[in-house]
Amino acid sequence: MSGYWLKLYTEILDDPKYFRLSDNAKLGMIELMVVARKVCNIESNGELPSIEDICFYTRRSVQWWEDVNNELIKIDFLVLNKDNDTLIIRKFAERQAPVSDAERMRQYRYKKNVTETVQGSLCTSYEDVTKRNVDTEAEADTETDTEKKQIKIAPASYTKYLPSGQFSEKVFITLTGMVTFPAKDADTAINAIESLRPKYSTVPDMVNYLKPFYDDWLERKYSKTNLAWITDWAITGEIPKARSKEEPISRQQKILNKLKEV
Repeated sequence: MSGYWLKLYTEILDDPKYFRLSDNAKLGMIELMVVARKVCNIESNGELPSIEDICFYTRRSVQWWEDVNNELIKIDFLVLNKDNDTLIIRKFAERQAPVSDAERMRQYRYKKNVTETVQGSLCTSYEDVTKRNVDTEAEADTETDTEKKQIKIAPASYTKYLPSGQFSEKVFITLTGMVTFPAKDADTAINAIESLRPKYSTVPDMVNYLKPFYDDWLERKYSKTNLAWITDWAITGEIPKARSKEEPISRQQKILNKLKEV
């Protein structure tokens, strides 16, 4: 049975492939998901109706959709069903399915842990500042106001013994200035940083290692909430060359050629 609601994930704004699409292709991506949800079962795995039906539902021309579909095939949003030569929205059924109880509980535990960690950090910082202010009042008047307000920072050697989540979060906050990890990729990013920790065991060492990857990510104007610069780039130790829009992709080109033959 077709549905009247559609899941649209905010992570789409963090995807470089989406960022490089034309305005028509960005709009077409959303409209194709609406069409698939309106006229198809979730169990149909995102298989789209004929292009004539798509044109009817969206009130657009065949040529408009052919141009848009070509762009969406190139980024693997659309794939070809070899059995009947129809187009399928990749992972549509998986993303539209209800969230499992286990996943819902995992997200709840993560948000709860992050909140407690941030609150604990704020309390610790407040206690340090309060104690420091009392101590500095008894010191000589020659101290400057800046020295009185300076917050104590744990030595680098101490950070080697921080638990995995605290260590990774301290590295991320120090480097990016953000409050904490974006929830979507937090676990993957923490695991990635922990896998590098034997080689970069202190927060300053890890920050210095990750900084070139983060700086290059920002230079390409990718979203700060997408952590692929950690989970992909830093793990491999390589910053990939930015791919040109005109660069051919053999598998995608095969799909385009197949569609032209139909």
